[in-house]
Amino acid sequence: MFNCLNFHPEAMASRLKIPCRLTFWLTAKIASGMVFILVVNHYLAIFFMAIGLQGRQDGVRSWLVAYEVEDTEFWDVYAISLHWSLTQFTPATNNIGPVNSLERLFAICVVLVALALFSSFLSSITNAVTALRAVRLDYETREAQIRQFFNERNLPAALLAQVKAFMRMRSSAIRRVLEKDVKLLAELPDALKKKLHAEMFLSPISALPWMPSILRESTEFLEKVCHGAVDERIARPGIDLFVPDSESEGAIIASSDGLVYTRREIFLRYKQPFVNNSTGVVAIRPGMRLAEVGLWAVWRHRGHLTTETTCPYLFINAADFAEIAQQHGGTTFKYLHIFGLLYVSHVEDTMDKGVLSDLSADEDELQTLGRRAQTFMDLSSKSLGFMLVEFRVYAGSGTYNGRTDLSQILDRAFGGQARVLLLEQLLSKLRSMGMEITLVSSAEGVEEGYGTVLFVATLLALLVALREDWQGAAAPCGAAPELPPQLPRQGPIQAAVFERAQREALALEASGNNALLSLLRSPALRRYLALFDDGSHLQQLSPEELQVRLKQELRSAELVHNFGSTADPRREGNCGLGVTLEPAKGPDAPYLYEGWMLQALHLIPLDVKNNIYTDAMEQHLFGYPPFADPSCPDVPTAAQRPMYSALNMFRASGGNPQCGPISAILSRKYINGSAVAAPIDTGLFAGFCGLDTKETVAFNGVRCLRCEIWSSSSQRVLGTPDILDHLLPVFLHFYNATQEVAGDSYVEYNLARLLTRLLSRKTYAHALHDLGNSLPEQALRLNTLENILGYMEVNPLVTIDYPHGVVMLVGLFEALFGTEDGLRLRKWCLKRGWPLAWAHNPDISSWNCGPATVNCMMPSANFSEGIQAANLRLLDPIVLEALPEGHNLTTEQFFPLSQQAFKAAWAEAATGVPTGLPKPPLPWPPRPRLAEMSRLWSELSQEPSVQQLAVEPVYYQACASADCAGVRILDGKCVCRPL
Repeated sequence: MFNCLNFHPEAMASRLKIPCRLTFWLTAKIASGMVFILVVNHYLAIFFMAIGLQGRQDGVRSWLVAYEVEDTEFWDVYAISLHWSLTQFTPATNNIGPVNSLERLFAICVVLVALALFSSFLSSITNAVTALRAVRLDYETREAQIRQFFNERNLPAALLAQVKAFMRMRSSAIRRVLEKDVKLLAELPDALKKKLHAEMFLSPISALPWMPSILRESTEFLEKVCHGAVDERIARPGIDLFVPDSESEGAIIASSDGLVYTRREIFLRYKQPFVNNSTGVVAIRPGMRLAEVGLWAVWRHRGHLTTETTCPYLFINAADFAEIAQQHGGTTFKYLHIFGLLYVSHVEDTMDKGVLSDLSADEDELQTLGRRAQTFMDLSSKSLGFMLVEFRVYAGSGTYNGRTDLSQILDRAFGGQARVLLLEQLLSKLRSMGMEITLVSSAEGVEEGYGTVLFVATLLALLVALREDWQGAAAPCGAAPELPPQLPRQGPIQAAVFERAQREALALEASGNNALLSLLRSPALRRYLALFDDGSHLQQLSPEELQVRLKQELRSAELVHNFGSTADPRREGNCGLGVTLEPAKGPDAPYLYEGWMLQALHLIPLDVKNNIYTDAMEQHLFGYPPFADPSCPDVPTAAQRPMYSALNMFRASGGNPQCGPISAILSRKYINGSAVAAPIDTGLFAGFCGLDTKETVAFNGVRCLRCEIWSSSSQRVLGTPDILDHLLPVFLHFYNATQEVAGDSYVEYNLARLLTRLLSRKTYAHALHDLGNSLPEQALRLNTLENILGYMEVNPLVTIDYPHGVVMLVGLFEALFGTEDGLRLRKWCLKRGWPLAWAHNPDISSWNCGPATVNCMMPSANFSEGIQAANLRLLDPIVLEALPEGHNLTTEQFFPLSQQAFKAAWAEAATGVPTGLPKPPLPWPPRPRLAEMSRLWSELSQEPSVQQLAVEPVYYQACASADCAGVRILDGKCVCRPL
């Protein structure tokens, strides 16, 4: 009977968590039996009192009357009754007893009950003592065996002490009853066992982060796993669940605290289970999983798992799990198969990074892998006739969202035979490039737009790049032609792009004129023109006069294409790889090549990432058809892409120096109006705004790009060199850094600055007069944004032929003068018959951040105040002497003196040029060199003979030809090739 109450040593030890000692358990056993007997006797005493009281009320003589205790206090009567009851259980004496038949009958029953209970009590005590003695004897026997084992082998006593400590810790462990301990459960029918296991394990198994919701809702498969693959186990203190390099048999799910995981290198270093305060030690919490990847792959443990206390845990047997999944089949098996491949791939990526352990991946990562596996599983059950992908592409500050059909892409790359899991490898590459991509199975919502074009271009490029791994043979990128190809002046695609831009411009010309005239009539504009007046008094002109002059000057302003001097990343500019002074790329080439053609001719390395975005942008903005393979551009397609150029409407001396220290002034006569115009730099807009951003974004830490001005397709219109009025308001609104000083009238503020630089004939005149401080007014200095991005993009849609397509070259004095590159620049101009001019723009030339450059010197973030005049060009007399353009200058008396001054300055500049390239490449010119070259420029430009060679860009009706090299500042004479 007492055994039914579970008062046995193991149960008590489990509850009290104390060592099993003989005296304690014997005392506990006796005490528990006595308490039970007292409780039974309490009720018997109460019942015996009740019989006596009832007999007195019925007039029957009872023990209360017979022993004259009927008038005694209740507690005295209770004590007498309890004493009588207890004496029935033992051979003790008592001076009272039953006196009537009912009382005697009750006494007989009590004696019988006492006989059974007391004998059982004595028997249980005897059994407990015997069992505890047996346990102690077994422990002592095992301890003696271990001692004998160590003595016979003469093993160290310290090791023996550790083993004995482990035995004591194990003997004191908490005991948890497992399913295998309950023999009755083994006899349950299989259906009932399945329900039992589902109740025990379904909750933790369904909570696995990679388990899809469809399996959580329909639990048939999970119940099979719970019944056939999951086992509840106990790890006692000090037990090793696994050690480094042992093969995993399945996954472990912790059910309580107490497990400790030690990374392999820490475990091997200290040669013990765990080390406190070590960065390689992890305390395992309930619900954490280990060796989970072992369910899908052969896995060797990367660490050591042990216990500090007794710890229950769940174990998922990998072989049983795989067998159940395979037998279940269907979409569940497909999902688990795909997820396993994704998970193993994820672990391999982690392995490549050198951070590998048995701990499960982050839950968010597993959920992401699960969603991707679910989508791939859905897609794999369909034909490849229609496959959708949702994407979010980040490029610069831009974000492009959308979805598109993958089927055509796969057909182009693999003939429709692509495998879903190989596609996942591709999408993994895309994600590593900063894209968020999700495959969807819905056949709705295919979108078109820049984001779609961008994604498709990226996908195609990477499909081609990965084709070698997937198909065993890579398609060659094409062989470079032995001779430069003969290119047409204009191709049909270029003509179509121009016709589209012209249609848009003509449709908006009238409204553009009205919008511009409205700005010119603003009183705020008049105030700002007066504020910026350099002596030209433009504020006195009527709005209509200003508009006429503005149109005239925009149609006459220079078209400039800037590029780097060499492959040195310090001097390549910030606009990507392009023409340089290397013979094949520039001086020996028959044409001015753009980046596409340079890659197609194998003259520069393939720039796949930039190609992807440029191709997508040109498709979306200009209407170009895509390259068949942007990772390997072909010559015919490359030949028809635009030549990116800037309309130098702020008349900066260096053209567009952010793209490189050399500026090619293109021939308007040669281009003949065949160009496509955009109000702002399209690469800047696509990179920072993303074509659909509806907010102002930051550039160089300043929120100054109002992307919403040109974000919608209805706003994003193009122009031509002759029709630009409708684009100018977009330019003026887009850059809003001056809002800090002008408030809501910043557009008029920007326009006043543009008018002053474009219409004034004093901007360059001040460059010479300011040297002697002879004029009270000063030239309007460009702020950083005007100096870097003060242009509308006007991109010729013709092949720029040498020498006819170029008027002259301009080199940055501080970057090239006195250097080997400067000599190459002179030789190129002499070879092609182009004048060479030098300009000084230190604030922009210091901003040189090629892909390999470190510690870039970013431009000033002062976007609202003028900092650089950029208003002086000096013709190079060494080059000019050999050219027809110098016919009216080289015979003058000053000319030999100017040559001497240039040679002296060149020699001085050459002394500060280092040999070789720094490792890693640092910006050029460095700040000390920049300061020295600024001083040298100032001295050279003050020479009277050199001032005779000072020119400014050609302006409206300044010369008989728009292709003159410039207008002399001192006398207004044109420097032109004789007619």
